[in-house]
Amino acid sequence: MGLPKLLAAPVAAIAAAVLVLPAGAGQSPGRPIFAVGGDYQFLAQSNNLSFAASGLERGAAPAAIQIEVPSQYRLAPAHAVGAKLGAAALTALPAKGKALSYTGQLVVASAGGFAALSRASGCQGGHHSAYWNLVLAGRDGAIRLPVALDRSALGTRLTVCLGGLAAKELRASSVSFGTSGTFRNPADTGTYYIAALVIPAGTDGKPDAAKGYEMLAADLVPQQISIEATRTAASGMLEVVGAVRGGGYVRAHVPVYVYGGATANSSSWHRIGRAATREDGSYTLARHVAGIKYLFAYVGSSSAKKCAEAAASVGRCVSETTGGISSVAVAVATA
Repeated sequence: MGLPKLLAAPVAAIAAAVLVLPAGAGQSPGRPIFAVGGDYQFLAQSNNLSFAASGLERGAAPAAIQIEVPSQYRLAPAHAVGAKLGAAALTALPAKGKALSYTGQLVVASAGGFAALSRASGCQGGHHSAYWNLVLAGRDGAIRLPVALDRSALGTRLTVCLGGLAAKELRASSVSFGTSGTFRNPADTGTYYIAALVIPAGTDGKPDAAKGYEMLAADLVPQQISIEATRTAASGMLEVVGAVRGGGYVRAHVPVYVYGGATANSSSWHRIGRAATREDGSYTLARHVAGIKYLFAYVGSSSAKKCAEAAASVGRCVSETTGGISSVAVAVATA
């Protein structure tokens, strides 16, 4: 669900790119996509669960996005007002010109501050379990988007209010944010579906759920990649072996990307190669590359147009993703 915490900015940037575009590097799925990410996917682990919706320009302009997190993800106690829960980003399309990018933080807000902002965004005010804001800045100024947290029949609902962008003559193309220390992973092995309902505006300008469409993200808990690496002294061949499991099953036929470098500082690391897992979930990679002393393996999110029928809560589900995972970083042994 994310890259190791010890890895520095360049490798973290790889994770962010895969999170926003889970279909793969340089590939456009041609439809809206929703992906989840975070930390290692151990059972009952306190998690940095993150959410990313992209390709939103391929559907009706969203006034709000309702994210349903299953009840198996336990919610942590409320955070203090002003607490920063994680990084946030928005890409918006103006009526004319190039896309605009905004970055910032998900910040805990007060009830009063949220109410004023939600009115301007066209989202529902009133009482909520918690009040958050996406506090963002770009080259053309600052943007604040309210996020309401509520208990729902399915677990926890996060409503991202995007209606305020219309006043700036913008529409959302992608939006993502993290929730560090807010959720705890399920305690039981399985595949858990997190749904995102995209709600366009009705004729009155307010969100109209009846006109919405849904995207699903499958989160495999637990999920791990094992990795071992040795270099043969005589030939200089670097051999990497490991396996991928998720949700209690082996993950067959998924691409595994291996990164490495000469030092433990990952800022200088680069991609060594790509392998694919076999029927039993194992993978191997052999390369003649010099100067590599540390490695880690990474599986990105993948997408499919077909949705799991049992997980979809509305009639129109346009995409489903399966979350990725990274291994721990390991040192290369000499054979």
